[in-house]
Amino acid sequence: MKPLLNLVPDAKGAARADAAGNVVEYEGPIDAETVCAVAAMSISTLEDVGALLGLGAARGWGVVSDQRAMYVHRHANEIIALEAQPTKTPETVLKKIAQSL
Repeated sequence: MKPLLNLVPDAKGAARADAAGNVVEYEGPIDAETVCAVAAMSISTLEDVGALLGLGAARGWGVVSDQRAMYVHRHANEIIALEAQPTKTPETVLKKIAQSL
């Protein structure tokens, strides 16, 4: 997880979980259990949204507020979540996560 944190400026923490949201590893002061559980529960809803929009299954998404951002990427049978300061280009952060796997 440490190399992933180094890829994104102002990253606070990162976590890796299985498809059910069970934490496998994490780095940094984040609530990895909650982050991964919420990310896993969000998958079916985001897949429904993707289907309605004709986009297909969601591979990655970000939730950005004024204070912080959470980026999630699905890879094989796992979930990678990264918390960082918000950026102007969330898609760049998601791309960096995907390329690091």
